[in-house]
Amino acid sequence: MKNVILINLLMIFYIIGGSAFAQNPKDVSNPSYYASQKSPVDAHKLLDQEASGGLSNNSELPGVPGSVYLNPGWEPGVITMYDGNRIKGNLFRYNLYTQQIQFIRDNDTLAIGNPEEITRVRISGRTFVYVPYIEKEELKKGYFELIQDGECRLLRRWQVLYHVRGESADNQTTNEGDLYMRDCSCYLQFGNKPAEKASKRKKEFLTCFNHNQDLIGDFIKSENLRLKDPEDLRSIVAYYNRIQE
Repeated sequence: MKNVILINLLMIFYIIGGSAFAQNPKDVSNPSYYASQKSPVDAHKLLDQEASGGLSNNSELPGVPGSVYLNPGWEPGVITMYDGNRIKGNLFRYNLYTQQIQFIRDNDTLAIGNPEEITRVRISGRTFVYVPYIEKEELKKGYFELIQDGECRLLRRWQVLYHVRGESADNQTTNEGDLYMRDCSCYLQFGNKPAEKASKRKKEFLTCFNHNQDLIGDFIKSENLRLKDPEDLRSIVAYYNRIQE
């Protein structure tokens, strides 16, 4: 009987304490973390594909060559949690290969370990959110750059398509001598639904906006907007959000 009373008291304390904590957000400096992958290996073993009917030479690689990090250097940032707390005072970088947001603690490179609890991460002028998305009919979760917020979000997903060690196409290499072929795609997220890649086909794109698709179509035509242009997509999403207000 005493054990039951003690458990009940602990549950009451937990509920009251948790509620009070959520109502009094504060700034903290230590995000949850796990050890980051420091030395990624080849994602697709691309060089081995030549002998098996794959790509014939590196110049045919899709994507744009660049660093494995969105911004090569460490940048100041702020993490905002769903409970209202903010984590700041750290330097961050976004590893496109491992899809981790990393930070330094005691000379160790660590990765944020609780992205589901994060509302957004602000790193040197860019905002990132961790949301569900659909890829090849499969539900996944990952980081996206937030381009336009609102009832409909315009998101940009950055990723490394291929990693080639040593010399590469046109001798374009990173400081470590490796080449990372990067790419980004725009996604739309309506409310809390999973984000889906924005179609570049106008008819398919407009169906995302349901009963507003005629208005969106007229707006695209009147403004001479192109679905392949991210800035034009931003204008379309901003217009849609305005007519929802």
